[in-house]
Amino acid sequence: MSILLVEDDKALAAGLSEALRKEGFAINHVANGKDALLAAKTEPPEIVILYSLQKQQYRALFQMITHMKCFLLAKKSQGR
Repeated sequence: MSILLVEDDKALAAGLSEALRKEGFAINHVANGKDALLAAKTEPPEIVILYSLQKQQYRALFQMITHMKCFLLAKKSQGR
């Protein structure tokens, strides 16, 4: 199962990635929403984990989720 991990803290992302890989997941880590959208378009994940402890990032994360959802729904409707 493929997971897209969106986390800007490199140490935290490394720990999460390692733990998830040990459980058999394929992890693609990116540090921001812009890279997450590109990664999702290139290779759509089965699961997306967005992690942020900073309140100022909530709006950006919500916008990224909205864009990603629209892209994935459009791709699904095209039969890809």
